[in-house]
Amino acid sequence: MTGVFLGYRGIHHSYAPMLVHWVLRERFGDGLVFEAGYVNQPGIHFADSIAAWLERCAVLVVIIDRYWLDRINLLHDESDWVRKEIQYFLDRDKKILPLLLDGAGMPARDELPTELAGLTRWIGLPLNSATAHADLQRLAGRLEQEVPDLVLSALRQPVAAYATPAALLRPEYEVFPFRAIPQLNDLRAWVTAPDGPPFHLLAGPSGAGKTRLALRLCAELAPNRPAVMLPRSATPAALDRLSETTTPFLVVIDDAESRPEVVVAAAQAIAAGGSASRVLLLARSAGEWLDDQASLLLGRVETTHLPLLPAEEGDFAVAHAAFADRLGLSGQAAPTTTAPAMTLVEAQALALATLQSAPEGGGGPWTRLAAAERDRWITTAAAWDLPRLRPRDITEILAAVTMFGAPGEAGARRLLAALHALDGWRAGDIDTALALVRTMLPGPLALNPLQPQPLADEVIADHLRRGARTAGVVGILSDDQARTAAVALGNCLAAHPGLVDAASPLLVAGHGRLTAAAMTALPELADPEPLVAAMSRALPQVAAGDLVGLVDALPLRSEALAAFATDLTRRALPVRPDGAGSARLHRLLAIRLVFQGGPADEAVRAAEAALLGFGADGVDRAEAYATLAQALDIAHSPGPAREAGDRAIAMFQRFATDERARAALATALISQAHRDETRSGPAVTAYEILRDLDAARPRRYRSLLADALDLLVARTGRQDYARAAVALRRTLAAARPDAYRPALAAALFNLAVLLGSGAEAAGLARESERIYAELAATAPERYGSSLDRVRRRWEGRDD
Repeated sequence: MTGVFLGYRGIHHSYAPMLVHWVLRERFGDGLVFEAGYVNQPGIHFADSIAAWLERCAVLVVIIDRYWLDRINLLHDESDWVRKEIQYFLDRDKKILPLLLDGAGMPARDELPTELAGLTRWIGLPLNSATAHADLQRLAGRLEQEVPDLVLSALRQPVAAYATPAALLRPEYEVFPFRAIPQLNDLRAWVTAPDGPPFHLLAGPSGAGKTRLALRLCAELAPNRPAVMLPRSATPAALDRLSETTTPFLVVIDDAESRPEVVVAAAQAIAAGGSASRVLLLARSAGEWLDDQASLLLGRVETTHLPLLPAEEGDFAVAHAAFADRLGLSGQAAPTTTAPAMTLVEAQALALATLQSAPEGGGGPWTRLAAAERDRWITTAAAWDLPRLRPRDITEILAAVTMFGAPGEAGARRLLAALHALDGWRAGDIDTALALVRTMLPGPLALNPLQPQPLADEVIADHLRRGARTAGVVGILSDDQARTAAVALGNCLAAHPGLVDAASPLLVAGHGRLTAAAMTALPELADPEPLVAAMSRALPQVAAGDLVGLVDALPLRSEALAAFATDLTRRALPVRPDGAGSARLHRLLAIRLVFQGGPADEAVRAAEAALLGFGADGVDRAEAYATLAQALDIAHSPGPAREAGDRAIAMFQRFATDERARAALATALISQAHRDETRSGPAVTAYEILRDLDAARPRRYRSLLADALDLLVARTGRQDYARAAVALRRTLAAARPDAYRPALAAALFNLAVLLGSGAEAAGLARESERIYAELAATAPERYGSSLDRVRRRWEGRDD
């Protein structure tokens, strides 16, 4: 069992132990938090009780205040209980979290007994009376991160008191009456069905009501089935014990596209447990963010798409009354006129802005609400005796906190101190500014983002319009902060595409740190095109010395980045004019040109230049020949392409000793088999290699293995190969329908043709036709001809 042990000295001298105990009990439930005054009731043997709790608890929260520090000499007494508690956790290498009360600092190492010196290794969290609510919320979040099992004791996200009116737009406050939609019934049926897929994806843009719908679903299920929203602070390890749960439950993972590791952990737990539990994923889109590792564990994933709900007549008045009641402003009447053609969430934002006397001439609802939010921050900052902060300064602070964030105290202070808005401030004022941010934007992290998403987008957009002064801090960001910033910037540009050029200072700062982060963060964006456009516009401003590093950060293939990757690789070539580095860049350029479909002559020249730079033999030269063969394919030079392909295969066969080289050999064999339809040998060899690789590393080479099987079907006409190809394509398409459904439709059609007639063949053909019809509905130019081919064949009009 796990738990939290509260260690302190002198309960009659501080409110903190009782307050911390109450907050943590509310968060984690009874039985998981030890506080001596609460647990040790009459009739309880004190020493035995403490010993039992010390053994069962996973973390010690040491509450350090002035009284504790003034009596630090007591720690040298071996009978002192505070000493015993700390030493118990140190000796067993258990976690310790010092809680520093009202400005108290960590004791110095030389003030402590030798046995307790290890206490100074742990970084303390502050708890101040002025910011107690935010500090305690962060304490609970840190405990969830340090001891993931605590999340399992109460898998729920508590609703915190709001700090500013804008927070009331967040779905957990449920201010606006819930509007019933048909998707609720569908989700309820999915959760309670005895069989079916364990995972369901609820996709839709920000403001579509995904989280509100999920909260309603949890509330309706709660009497009969545990149903919870997984807190943002929960780590993947928190889900490990889900497999031990025998009672079916529902877990909701919000912002799933930014939490793939949590999705993987949930999939692993459910796969191991085999229960009828369900996981509902909330995301802005059903895109590439669900990577192969997670997807193949999930099996079939159904998707429900939610559009933005339009505001109906009377919605503004209802929202105005609901927010006025929550804010204690019930006497204010709603204006009689509102803007037309508004979404439901915009109507709510406008109502909230109106109640705060936000200026009417300042644009749409989110612009007005952002202005009201800035005014509230300025007023609060003045009340805290901070130096004068102008609207531009508040915008910079809010944009930095929202884009970059910070999980820990030191990173938060470092970020704020680096901002232009706080330039020249004294250390004490920066600490006060940090306390202000924690109070106004409470949450489990040291710096939590502004919410809801459209308001955050508006603030970041305003910051970009004003000159993006946060570019100066990009160089000090961690990798996680850079990725968070790339996603936030991408979401903002999707909502404000006219600011693509204004994003350049952020994208080129810090040696292109955010550009590199964006390359891997794109799958998290519902609409990555505006961010890619901004990256392309910023590329001429990137320093020459940073270009090769950005090339190294590129994924090998990405449709969204295809043109950008080609341009970047071209620009990097002069940085490495000769040698193996130049050869590698030329080969990458050739690969990207082939992926784009040309220009073919440039692809051939780049591949030939790569050959000149590599040695006479080896895997690198084999890969260069394979790339040249592909470039010659798109240049319509079949003879030279086959010759280059044969050379690549011969070299690979001599040097392909590791996994990567064997996979490259299999790829070259598949390509070569496509170039000569009379030969099945290369396809057979490729299949055998990939079958072995897939057995050793399941899922990594499955798509390539399916390609080899498709090719064998075409060469041999064997039904067993065709059935194996369909089975693989079903697995891949279930995991990533956006990427693999076209190949599944083709495999189904191929098997149907081989079967010739009968009920099975007809069923496969109908399934293929249905998939092609769905694909052709959105991309007729791409899939229309395939749909016609399937229909003609089964109507008997194909030769």
